[in-house]
Amino acid sequence: MAAVSSSDSDGCGAESNEANSKWLDAHYDPMANIHTFSACLALADLHGDGEYKLVVGDLGPGGQQPRLKVLKGPLVMTESPLPALPAAAATFFMEQHEPRTPALALASGPCVYVYKNLRPYFKFSLPQLPPNPLEQDLWNQAKEDQIDPLTLKEMLESIRCHAGLSLCRETAEEPLSVQSLSFLQLELSEMEAFVNQHKSKSIKRQTVITTMTTLKKNLADEDAVSCLVLGTENKELLVLDPEAFTILAKMSLPSVPVFLEVSGQFDVEFRLAAACRNGNIYILRRDSKHPKYCIELSAQPVGLVRVHKILVVGSTQDSLHGFTHKGKKLWTVQMPAAILTMNLLEQHSRGLQAVMAGLANGEVRIYRDKALLNVIRTPDAVTSLCFGRYGREDNTLIMTTRAKLRECCAATLHTGRKPRPIRQVTWLWKSRDSLGGTPCLQSLFLRVEDALGDGKSLRIQGREQSLPNAGIIMRKGEFWPGTVAHACNLNT
Repeated sequence: MAAVSSSDSDGCGAESNEANSKWLDAHYDPMANIHTFSACLALADLHGDGEYKLVVGDLGPGGQQPRLKVLKGPLVMTESPLPALPAAAATFFMEQHEPRTPALALASGPCVYVYKNLRPYFKFSLPQLPPNPLEQDLWNQAKEDQIDPLTLKEMLESIRCHAGLSLCRETAEEPLSVQSLSFLQLELSEMEAFVNQHKSKSIKRQTVITTMTTLKKNLADEDAVSCLVLGTENKELLVLDPEAFTILAKMSLPSVPVFLEVSGQFDVEFRLAAACRNGNIYILRRDSKHPKYCIELSAQPVGLVRVHKILVVGSTQDSLHGFTHKGKKLWTVQMPAAILTMNLLEQHSRGLQAVMAGLANGEVRIYRDKALLNVIRTPDAVTSLCFGRYGREDNTLIMTTRAKLRECCAATLHTGRKPRPIRQVTWLWKSRDSLGGTPCLQSLFLRVEDALGDGKSLRIQGREQSLPNAGIIMRKGEFWPGTVAHACNLNT
């Protein structure tokens, strides 16, 4: 929440900083326990009631227990487990039927899980890939007891090394299946039992989804039907039909795609820009099975955002680059720290599009072309960004950060308890430009709750205070225990 001080001088300083800022701090949750990145955040009106929710593909602490979370305001509305780590989340319209409610697509492992009204609707699985013929032959010999487990391991190791070298040369050599890779990790005493258990099973090779976005089908309207575009570990791009979920188009890339940007409509004309692991960006157009243009970067890409007709790329050299769709470099801007995440800021009321870059020094920089529009400073490095309509308010910026133990200590009362470590922090910022009315009289409702050692709780609820020139009406505020001293000193 926005800082409130007990002293007049501090209060004037806070008001001055608030007045000079383009943003208003709407919500701060240091115990959100959200582990995600920008591709796994999405805002959408999932029930068609005008209330926009935040969809989060949560990786879980340490990559364990991944979950799909849907937040309404500061609270988690629904939460469901995922079978694998999420790769991307997107909302899209599948059909023209009323009521017009968007579907939610979550890419996880080799599957895309589609939800309607937050209920499971469809599961799309990537088609299986042909196995390596040499690997298949070895397991057939093991099935006939023609080779022992130790020989099988040596031969599979040889195939894996050869496939790795072939992949470096960007050839079509098939890597090993999960079954063989699991076998190679076993100890000698465990190999025979594994072979006896799996030698009768057929070899299956499955790829996984690395990135996902949406592409309009035939209209450019905001609520037009859209197709899902998937990037896979098998160096392919797939375009899915929004109703039947069949593959409409398949395109090949020289490397594995990690970021995708699209423009146009599938039935008319479109462009796909794919940033890949080999440090290149490939541009594909309609009816092309292979890239038409290639942008060679001097460092690995860490983000890709399309701003109007310009592709903005963040690199590991701490810089932003602007390119045309034909690969011509327009400009370069050097950042003061490493770029951790990027996303698009689009303000429809002003026709503004800009790129947001979260830096390792705790800054979020907003650029329109190479002009710096704004700098937001956060307590720690920002790991994900999402901008759009949240709840019923436009122009809301949502950020998650890596929190530190010292912040947890500052937000804990002196009750003798050991402070809990904070995993991640969620910030919600509100654009001052979108506020209406006069900010002369504002209301602030406090609700502070902290469980004490003796089982009692400290609560302040329903308190109302006039905040002149605060610039926003906060109908509900949540303060952590460390701010109770300031809240209690407000004059009623």
